Amino acid sequence: MEKFLKKIFFYTAMQITINLSNKTLAILVGVLTFLAIGLVVYAYSNIPNPGHGANQIVVNIDGQEMTLQEAIDSGKIGKGELVCVTFRKVEGHSPEFWGSTDGNNYNPGDVVQSLSTRNGLKCINDWKMTGCSQEGDGDDNDEAMVGENGCYGDPKDNAPAIVFIRCCKIK
Repeated sequence: MEKFLKKIFFYTAMQITINLSNKTLAILVGVLTFLAIGLVVYAYSNIPNPGHGANQIVVNIDGQEMTLQEAIDSGKIGKGELVCVTFRKVEGHSPEFWGSTDGNNYNPGDVVQSLSTRNGLKCINDWKMTGCSQEGDGDDNDEAMVGENGCYGDPKDNAPAIVFIRCCKIK
């Protein structure tokens, strides 16, 4: 068996000799270099897009199907300004407008709803609560409570709760 394996390995080993002149070798190296540069340029200029364009993605806005690009162009998404409004509520009183980022005055009934639970305020009509605080008597219990898009006074505080809520939305 050993003789047989030696014969296979000795007969399969080949030697190839190529005789090129310096001129021919230089031309061959030049052509191969030119082809390699061409392949790099081609690969760089044809970078594949791994995703979909905005005109290929279908979205559903208010029950109407449209492409993402149509939704952007029509202003249904992607446009607008973030507006934030602050309201203050003293326990036992109605909420009062305290300021806005766009300088406009806002009617409390359009943005917040008073809650009977612990002098609470809740953002309504697509406004989202982004801030909540309570002004109290300065003791360690002056903490506002947050939940369900609303802000509540701390029931452990002995002073009348004054609650501030910040509601924001894209207009």
